[in-house]
Amino acid sequence: MCALIFRFTTLWGRVVLGQCSTFSLQLRNFSSELIHIKNATLKGMICGAEAVSPNHAIRKTRVVLRKPWRNFELARGMNPQKFFYDLTLETTGMEMSWGPCLEPSYQFFTQCLDKLTKKSRDPSPLLPFWDKARNLLRGAFSLRSDVYVCKLLSEREPLNSSEYLSLCFTDFIFTWTNGLITLDGDAVIKNNSESKYGESQIVSLPRLLLTVRMLWKTPNKDPNAHWECAPYDPQFVKVPEDEGWDSYRSFRSLSMDLDLMLTFAKAEGDSSFPRVNLYSHTLKWLESWASVVVGTVTRPVFKGPLWNNTKPSKKKLTRHYRKIHLETEFSDGQLEIWSSYRKRAGARVTVGSGKLGVTQKLSLVSWPPIETLDSEGCVEYLQLKRRPRAVWSTEKCSAHFSEIQGLLMGSSESVEDSVFSSERSPEHFLFSVGEVEYRQRGETFQSTESLNSTNSRDAKLYTHWIAISDVKASINIDTRTLILAFLEQYENSRALSRDLSSEALRTFSLEGEKRRSPRPVFEVSPNQSNDDLLSQFDEDFVTVVTGDDKSHSSRERLAAEQACSDSDIKTRQWSIQ
Repeated sequence: MCALIFRFTTLWGRVVLGQCSTFSLQLRNFSSELIHIKNATLKGMICGAEAVSPNHAIRKTRVVLRKPWRNFELARGMNPQKFFYDLTLETTGMEMSWGPCLEPSYQFFTQCLDKLTKKSRDPSPLLPFWDKARNLLRGAFSLRSDVYVCKLLSEREPLNSSEYLSLCFTDFIFTWTNGLITLDGDAVIKNNSESKYGESQIVSLPRLLLTVRMLWKTPNKDPNAHWECAPYDPQFVKVPEDEGWDSYRSFRSLSMDLDLMLTFAKAEGDSSFPRVNLYSHTLKWLESWASVVVGTVTRPVFKGPLWNNTKPSKKKLTRHYRKIHLETEFSDGQLEIWSSYRKRAGARVTVGSGKLGVTQKLSLVSWPPIETLDSEGCVEYLQLKRRPRAVWSTEKCSAHFSEIQGLLMGSSESVEDSVFSSERSPEHFLFSVGEVEYRQRGETFQSTESLNSTNSRDAKLYTHWIAISDVKASINIDTRTLILAFLEQYENSRALSRDLSSEALRTFSLEGEKRRSPRPVFEVSPNQSNDDLLSQFDEDFVTVVTGDDKSHSSRERLAAEQACSDSDIKTRQWSIQ
């Protein structure tokens, strides 16, 4: 195979070395900073190159001069200048913030940047930012920081920066090469709120190594062949406008698959392992945080005919995915759930080793037409212009866990005790499982794992296949009391939330309005005796559940069941062994 030979009109290289004590980037009138860096050192090498433009990528510009000089045409190349680099950024501390409150200002900022750059004469559609980065930037970038903090704000109010979810790394190493991103360090996830608990640690992931591999799907077999595409001058385009023209057709990505690999390195004598600590208030806070961050719809900013901006919306990277595969493996793990921050009563689940693999597929489904009634009462269908909705489905899932043990911690008095105590809560054995294996197959599922012949054959027959072995459980007076106390506390919290909600105010009315009173449960007459009231109360509230033991009764097979065979079964959903 012969090597490619390029000629360049511009070719330069520089060795870079820069230092600064503090660097910050902040939007005006916002309390939180987008980027804040302390004691940064940037070093490495960067090169710029612009290849000689072919004939179809040469545009002519007419230069008008005054007499006695004559006007003339200047030929200029349309090929962009591309950058090749090998840079390293070392810092002692780095902090980044992002949230739904910053998105409108960031949209307006990007619109202002578009006004500073001139649109290319090439009639092709604009490249999205990920394809533009693949085309112009090539090289390796690494970031080393003693402390790295990423804040995900959870408020729509721009001035409120006290409610956020933080991802903290120590000894953080970030590497970005062509289609590959790696993150290495000790990670901790915390939630910060204005409650009395303040900051609480949710997840601890020591010696985390996250590898993200980006697989681009392009019409060309080689997604890195950026040298094969070049812009066209409109005079060389001979395709009608209806058919459309795309100079980057072979390079433009159709979709992207993500391959995530999550591992935990463990040295000899190291007792740290992944931990998850959840509290009752933490779960509620995470639910409200997800509703704000995930459920927030980006609003258009300065768009529409009123603002003389009718450009179509840019495609989102989150809708460019097609498949996301996550695979993780760990040797030890622990999950703790506590009723309160005092850690007086809770549950603990430990896992000796685990392996998980999940493949999710994104499908863009169009919305169905809306049924409406016209003036004559006839049904008509309206097809609104709406972008397709994103539907995620599980294509494949496999999990394997061993040495699982469940414990209840606390006593019957500690569940209701409100006095803080530093003493360790007593532990009570609840259950243990030797091994659990789960497999889910999709429409395109193919088993590639090394299973024994019996399990592999059973896993292929059923959509969900579960195998559990060596199960042990123990129920005594202490565990029974704790379980009942947890259920009672859960019901009390639900009742308190219901009493403090807006539903409780419906029985009241403003001044001048008719007051609504709750409907009585049962009617009471003044002539009824106490025995009659008690019997009526028992009839309304006491429910009796009866059951018959039919374990020894003979069951006759139905005619339809007798006529069926294994060949008539279209799908098998669950298999539990």
